[in-house]
Amino acid sequence: MTADQKNPDKPRIGLVLPGGGARGAYQAGVLQGIAELLPERTPNPFPVISGTSAGAINAAVIACNALWLGSGIRRLTGVWSSFRTAKVYRADAPTLIKTSLHWLATLALGGLGERNPRSLLDNTPLRRLLESHVRFSRIQQAIDKGVLDSVAITASGYGSARAVSFFQAREGAAPAPRGRRPRAPGRTTRPAPTRSRTR
Repeated sequence: MTADQKNPDKPRIGLVLPGGGARGAYQAGVLQGIAELLPERTPNPFPVISGTSAGAINAAVIACNALWLGSGIRRLTGVWSSFRTAKVYRADAPTLIKTSLHWLATLALGGLGERNPRSLLDNTPLRRLLESHVRFSRIQQAIDKGVLDSVAITASGYGSARAVSFFQAREGAAPAPRGRRPRAPGRTTRPAPTRSRTR
């Protein structure tokens, strides 16, 4: 347990990363600048981390590498410096033709029930990208070692058309109320979760 955890009334520094693709790349650059000002192998200086959309990706990478900030920043800047649309969705001709036919069939037949298309583009590459750079089990390791108090990521659900915040925190911590936005306590175990596993 860290000194901050022993003294819960002591103010803690939070890192809030909003969404937006270009903003996500900017965040990586700013975090790289912060890491360069700190000694090598410094742990994450932000005990509370929150991110939305592209910012959620950055938040998850930082949280997973909270034991060594520099390692997380290098991984983060590596992702953004080599970022291409092909790493987010498939836009090759065969995939676009298949998706277009699927949508046409859905419109022509008045729907296909459970087989209705959920999106215009196939974002399988994004899932693979997240799986290769985010190790969600490391979040709990950082919490157990007292480097991280809590992390929250907010994502939009295609099926529900609502934003859902997933959070993971040290024992006894509770999320602040956020209007009517659904919250899913537990461990952030999936790169694109539809529900969260409770403890």
